[in-house]
Amino acid sequence: MAKEHFRSFDVHFEPQNRVRNQYYDQLIAATIAKLLTSVVRHCRLQRFSFYNAAEKKEKRRQNLLTLFEI
Repeated sequence: MAKEHFRSFDVHFEPQNRVRNQYYDQLIAATIAKLLTSVVRHCRLQRFSFYNAAEKKEKRRQNLLTLFEI
């Protein structure tokens, strides 16, 4: 009798748990998406600044070469 009562109790509350699990799944997915977006943005900025630094270094080198050629 007690087993039947607990089984009906579990079945009664299963949809609520499913909704709660779905909420947490969506929350975790949104948090991971935000984190990945910020990591990708950070990596792009780092790569962009690296290329800018390399370009500036190359321009300085070219300017020095033209300066010494004259």
